[in-house]
Amino acid sequence: MATIPASGNNRSPLANGRATNGYRTDLSGRPVKNLVLLSIPDEEYNLIRPHLEFVDLKQYLSLQEPDENIAHGYFPDQGMVSLVIATSDGRSVEVGIAGKEGFVGRCSLSD
Repeated sequence: MATIPASGNNRSPLANGRATNGYRTDLSGRPVKNLVLLSIPDEEYNLIRPHLEFVDLKQYLSLQEPDENIAHGYFPDQGMVSLVIATSDGRSVEVGIAGKEGFVGRCSLSD
């Protein structure tokens, strides 16, 4: 999971370490592929860039348990995240998925 590059063929290098013209990296210089991060304006990306970090998530890892506060937001860079709910009778139901075109987790990053 991680951050972004932009769509299209117009890729250009960083200017003073900041994302410009659709080419984006995290602070360590690693390119990101998440389409949400690639689609936002440079000014907005540059505001959140210092808070982005790549993390490797293991298969079947639970990012949040029921009744837990959401601690982080995730921008998948590859693979996918399955959104699962537990029913009142103890079964699990997949209600959605998110891949590099999406976002999972905290709805408000401003808190």
